[in-house]
Amino acid sequence: MTWSGPKGNATVTFFDNGATFQGTAQFPNEGPIGYRGERI
Repeated sequence: MTWSGPKGNATVTFFDNGATFQGTAQFPNEGPIGYRGERI
């Protein structure tokens, strides 16, 4: 899934079990920032 708007864009990938995700976000004049999440 990808998202973009006037303040930047993001990409999110969900894994098969639906419990974890990873992606990147980027805002104007900045490099991409990576992130990861996990259900606990």
